[in-house]
Amino acid sequence: MKIKAFAKLNLGLKITGAKGAYHTLDMLCASVNLCDEVEIIPRPPFSLEVESNVADFNKERFKSYLTEKINKYALFGSLLNSKIYIKKNIPSGAGLGGGTAVLSAFAFYAMNSGETASNEELSKISSDLPYMLKGGFKRVKGTGDIIESAGIDKELSFLVVKPLGGVDSGAAFLLYDEMVKEGRAKSENKIEDIIRAINAGGEIPFFNDLEPAAARLNKGISPLKDNLEKAFERKAFMTGSGSALALLTSGDEDTDEILKSVEGYAFAAKVKTENLGVIF
Repeated sequence: MKIKAFAKLNLGLKITGAKGAYHTLDMLCASVNLCDEVEIIPRPPFSLEVESNVADFNKERFKSYLTEKINKYALFGSLLNSKIYIKKNIPSGAGLGGGTAVLSAFAFYAMNSGETASNEELSKISSDLPYMLKGGFKRVKGTGDIIESAGIDKELSFLVVKPLGGVDSGAAFLLYDEMVKEGRAKSENKIEDIIRAINAGGEIPFFNDLEPAAARLNKGISPLKDNLEKAFERKAFMTGSGSALALLTSGDEDTDEILKSVEGYAFAAKVKTENLGVIF
């Protein structure tokens, strides 16, 4: 089976509390037309091959991450008797769902082979997994297990730019907690304001509660954001736990020419929103 698994942007990310060892979130997510390509052939013995032209991509680390997930979760048991080929187009450690995209392809394959899993079970594998199986504009709550329609029927275009290096999401959440204790990280931003602005066609107040913590972990985020905002004369925002940044474009804008004046990035792509999660 050949599967395409699409990247996502967090147009808004609010940390609302905690549930056991996990943070609870309120997010506005949108899938975009940047995808990883996965082919699964049910033929033993198990093998895993990954190719990628993405700069700053650690292939062996990514293969170890996937192998650990396959061995840990029963949902992926059938993959242990399969040959897996992956073309990695989504950067890892960027907040674009680069790790979860491939896991969503694995879950899609398993569930089409008769396996079952609830959103709660999927979210324990990866908090983005329930959403990334569905895609589109969705409001995602809890630990990633609550998926609601966002009530948005529009196409948006973005330029996505990633600095060198990624951000470890676990470390970002831990640092966020420390910053909250210092009184430095909580925001009053609301997901409803983003949805309202998109539907009304006004200026969109993108936000991400994790950005201050991520920017302390990856020193390339803040200067790249400053450079992008200066070059494009508009606000940029971080997606997920970073390190990628995004800014809204008109779609037909010559972003390549403007981007020539920007330094300090390892990856850039023009994307548009799609109502896609996983397809085959």
